[in-house]
Amino acid sequence: MVRVWIGVTVLLICALGSVARADHLWANGTPRGVVLVWSPPSGSPLPHHYTIYRAVAGTGRWVEIATVERPKLDSTLEAVVADLGHPDLQRQQRARSLLLRMLFKSAPSVAMQLGISFEDTTTTPLAEYDYQIWAGSLLVAEQTGVVSHQHTPPPPPRGLAARQRSHCIELWWNLDSTITWGIAAFTVYRAQYGKSPLRIIPQPIAALSLGQDTTITGLVRDCSIRAAAGYTYYVAAIDLFGNEGIPSHVDVQWRPTAHRAPTIAEATSGNNQITCRLVGFPPTDSIRPIVRLNTQQRCILPEFDTNGTIIRLALPESTADAVALALVSGDSTSISWASVPQVLPVVDSIPPNRPVFSELERNGNNVRLRWLPTPDADLAGYLLERTNGPDTITYFVHAPMLTFSERAFDRQGIRYRLRTVDAHGNMSVPTPWASVAELRTLRPELLAVTRIDRGTLLAWNPLPWAARMLINRYEDTLSTPITIAMLDGRAISYVDPTTEPRWYELVAIDSIGNYSLPSRRLGYQPMHRCIAPAIDSVVFRDGAVMLFWSQANSDLLLERSTAQSDDVVVLAYLDRTMTSFRDELIKQGMQYTYRLRCIGKEHTGTSVTISIPP
Repeated sequence: MVRVWIGVTVLLICALGSVARADHLWANGTPRGVVLVWSPPSGSPLPHHYTIYRAVAGTGRWVEIATVERPKLDSTLEAVVADLGHPDLQRQQRARSLLLRMLFKSAPSVAMQLGISFEDTTTTPLAEYDYQIWAGSLLVAEQTGVVSHQHTPPPPPRGLAARQRSHCIELWWNLDSTITWGIAAFTVYRAQYGKSPLRIIPQPIAALSLGQDTTITGLVRDCSIRAAAGYTYYVAAIDLFGNEGIPSHVDVQWRPTAHRAPTIAEATSGNNQITCRLVGFPPTDSIRPIVRLNTQQRCILPEFDTNGTIIRLALPESTADAVALALVSGDSTSISWASVPQVLPVVDSIPPNRPVFSELERNGNNVRLRWLPTPDADLAGYLLERTNGPDTITYFVHAPMLTFSERAFDRQGIRYRLRTVDAHGNMSVPTPWASVAELRTLRPELLAVTRIDRGTLLAWNPLPWAARMLINRYEDTLSTPITIAMLDGRAISYVDPTTEPRWYELVAIDSIGNYSLPSRRLGYQPMHRCIAPAIDSVVFRDGAVMLFWSQANSDLLLERSTAQSDDVVVLAYLDRTMTSFRDELIKQGMQYTYRLRCIGKEHTGTSVTISIPP
């Protein structure tokens, strides 16, 4: 649907954009050390606990220094926080935007209520530190090169310009790094040539103030000038911690009258360009076209050429279904706004982003698929293809749904792939075909957590695509986990030195840094007295060794050794319900010895030997 912007002022807003685009950590020195404030993680409910890590700058030697717990929220914040975990993605984004606006409006009180602030008083004065904020296994934000016991003021606003519109002076500056630097407000001063500057707005202007479009856009109008003269304007930033930075300044000459505004009589789009015809425009004035896309909170200054009253400019490439065009006239210090924006349709032919499967598993007679959302603003839904070879069936899943389920029965050979479809019918590149038989799940499976002599043993099945495995541990008093180890993706076990009862989960990371969903959470279970059963039979069949035994009363390890080596290899971690195993990793002419062993016991179980014919 085409959006129409009312008024030219909104058209030229080069705003901050979406405040929920990233997670940030803002830090500054205090007389006692370093104070930290961070934004909550996006796309998930607000954590109850955060863990702060610190390292001397550049060393990478991280040390946990504190845990911050979220206090009980008041009714206003509680309603906003509840929407952060809502299934509706748009509702999540609105809640996060509102939360950040509240934080920037009143940083100390809001940060304390949300549990997203901390003051580190254990630093060495004037030393540099790096900080990381974790919520369980999720890295929320990080900051490097923070100097303790020293205030670091925010930078001066960039791109400050002044111009006259009618009888007012407008100030315009760039706000693209406001969130990054943690700038909460601005102060504006004016000085007539040769005189001292005066603050023209009594209170600082909130950078993300609710309901004030002019402050969101970095646009301020000064209509209090009475005499034609030269003026200097100063704009300084104030950060979340109350530090005011060095101001930027710009000179302007106020005039009694301004240029006349041109009018767009007609505007058309086609052949990758926009053509507009002007009326009532003095040829002595200069003009400048400005375009805004309906999907972005920013304006574009396109390349253009003019021939009298005809202006031609390149059509910007975008996934927007419309653009708004306006013209300004005047010079660098005196600009008169042109026309009511002309809204023109744009044909979108850019394909959306490809989706990514996050889960594909079978549960009984049901197959369940889940995938991650794509960032496309004009997303319409997803095309899910299912094939068994000769036949292919296509399903359309409306956005924002991210799951699909169906009855499976004996359909182990069924394969699936997914495409993204936007509102203009463009489709993304499909995902690779995947099946339940080839890829039962995209999340790790923690098989068991067992106490042994050296601590607590965790065992899991390997994931072929995993580059790293994270081990998360839940303490009795924490509702969010602590990452205790990062292992190679080929690892299948880990020993936690602690023997206290704890709960654990696994998270897999692929080669490009994507995190899987966590495994099911398992805790230590008291181990029954284990009796390793004897291997009843061992058979060489169809190029593999088949082993059979009676059901055990505990989980087991299956070991293998050869006559040519003294090394003992653990082939598998066996669930107590398993009574057979197929060993395909063998060579002809070799002799193998197998043994079932109880976990934590070095010398239990009986051995059996088999020779493989040459």
